[in-house]
Amino acid sequence: MQIRQTTETRVALLEAFAIFYALAAGSTDSPASLANPLAIARLAIPSVVIAVVLLFRNAWSDLKTRAQSAALVDIAFSFAAALVSQAILALLKPELLLPQYHFTRGSLIAWMFLTLLRAWFPHRLKASRKVEAQTPITMERLRWNAIQFEVKIRQWSSWANLAAAALIGLLALGLPFAGTLRAQIASGIFIVGAAYVAWIVRQRGAPGAAPLGGGWKVHTHYCRTELERQSVLLHRLWHWYFGSLIPGVLLLLQGSTIYGCFILTYVLLIGELLYRAIEWVHLEISRIDSPPDSLPEGDPDPQLTESNL
Repeated sequence: MQIRQTTETRVALLEAFAIFYALAAGSTDSPASLANPLAIARLAIPSVVIAVVLLFRNAWSDLKTRAQSAALVDIAFSFAAALVSQAILALLKPELLLPQYHFTRGSLIAWMFLTLLRAWFPHRLKASRKVEAQTPITMERLRWNAIQFEVKIRQWSSWANLAAAALIGLLALGLPFAGTLRAQIASGIFIVGAAYVAWIVRQRGAPGAAPLGGGWKVHTHYCRTELERQSVLLHRLWHWYFGSLIPGVLLLLQGSTIYGCFILTYVLLIGELLYRAIEWVHLEISRIDSPPDSLPEGDPDPQLTESNL
């Protein structure tokens, strides 16, 4: 089995949370009911069964043959395994059966989220990213990346500043109308976090001008400098993630229904996207640090001309 090679731990944990939530949302109305150890056991058994099925599906997946509908097949296998586990429990230990499960609004959203998660973040891409990291970048691709870095970084910075400003404005306008002191404090935490994001984007988000000429060393230096700048920016976003987003969300969820707790899944998804962005930056840095074999000997810094484009 290739479970360890084909399964990404972070995504697997996010899937496990979505599975547990989907089962909990269909069998209980309040997070307080989960304080009962028996209720936890009833939810844990089908959750573990489904998680194991998905792990084996990861091991069987293949980069070249996995169809776009594979995520739906994964969910179908999961439902079948859960039904089999419940049938076995009905014969051996009926008190551990999942009680009165219904497809509520929260459970349906969670199952759809799990399906999209399997489609958007297939575990099989873990091996392909490792192969990609070992593929040297060509001179033509390096020059194109240098131009695209400047354009895309400016676009991302503009969108980030716009989103932060809009969030600050909306939260500031809604602050006097927050119903409880807890909501007001959470809104204040979100405002401070958005202001911090706007500040670090202003400090690190402006790229330098891409070189119009030069060879391998010139473009490599530019790309590495900009990638390292973005790496610092992305790492500082963890300060916003753990210092503002998570505390604010947890504060809002005090006394919430089981349906409201699904927002934690989106919080975990944002963390996964941030981690993958940092991973991509490091991947690109490692690629430009490995010059292609096509560089001629004795000329480590060839100039870009019409003959070599």
